[in-house]
Amino acid sequence: MVSSGVSDTGNSAASETESSAVPYMAGTVSDVAPAGVTAASPASATLPTSTAERVLNAKREVMQLAANVTKSLQEKEKLSQAIQVETHLHREIFRWMSAMQELLWPGADEQKAALGRPVGPSAPLNTQSSLSVLEYNRAILGYLPALLPVGLVHMEKAAALVGIETLDDVALALDAFRWMSWTNLCLHLLRNAPTTTSLRRLLDGARGLTMADDKIMKLLASVLQRAV
Repeated sequence: MVSSGVSDTGNSAASETESSAVPYMAGTVSDVAPAGVTAASPASATLPTSTAERVLNAKREVMQLAANVTKSLQEKEKLSQAIQVETHLHREIFRWMSAMQELLWPGADEQKAALGRPVGPSAPLNTQSSLSVLEYNRAILGYLPALLPVGLVHMEKAAALVGIETLDDVALALDAFRWMSWTNLCLHLLRNAPTTTSLRRLLDGARGLTMADDKIMKLLASVLQRAV
């Protein structure tokens, strides 16, 4: 009789435990979600909710693909035109590049060296002279409008005369000389205390240069922003 009572008691406790656990296990996801949080099925979170939304997404993808195809065709056409120009004007391009080499490596020829020298003072301006800060800044910025050295100005005109000025290699070579002149002026300007106006004009002068270094531009821009 004692063992029967213990068994009944145990069965009763187990029954109470099972009955109290069943409602919790049978609850939905929303029943166990934290307060203020609405549970959503993964399918409803990723898939469009209507046919109209599916159509809209499909149109966007088609428009993006069409834009990519158009861009590829334009690049192909540009490359085809460049190949035709290079093939037709091979000798003119060779002569132009040879003349550029003479400006890059003038040797002992001082006249050719002067033609390819970067735009700016031929020697550092004496910061201890009678020039004030404003006068020094004006003297440096006076070179800024023309970033191409004298010899490269002639080379740019020569490229336009033979019809090769649009070639990427020609444009890149000229732009490299512009960037070299810009960095030369920048170094001269930083030798003395540059004004905020001078820094702003210097940064504006580098806009559009393919060879411009983003790190240098961002550094000077941050200096200008702190100075304002």
